[in-house]
Amino acid sequence: MITLKYNGKTYSNFESINELINAGIPEGVILKEIKKSLLKKIKIEAHKKLSKTDWVVVKCIELGLNPSDKYPKIIKQRQAIRDWSNQKEEEINNINTIDDLLKLDIKL
Repeated sequence: MITLKYNGKTYSNFESINELINAGIPEGVILKEIKKSLLKKIKIEAHKKLSKTDWVVVKCIELGLNPSDKYPKIIKQRQAIRDWSNQKEEEINNINTIDDLLKLDIKL
């Protein structure tokens, strides 16, 4: 289901982009809303992945240890998650068509 706000009105329960276009919503508005939704999904996914290893960072801080020295594999994994998130965010922001946006793979 697709839901978006346009001109103070909420459009919801749409099954496709074409339905939104047929409802008179400009493609630019649809593109912006899809981008916003994808960016939110990416941030949520990155947060979920990072939160699984937050304890490592907290433990190291509490003990005065360098996480990179004590848990290098986990720190590299965390950086890879942040890199993925930043890369996808940049890709999304650089896309200019709905078709290209819908083709984007956002899986980690």
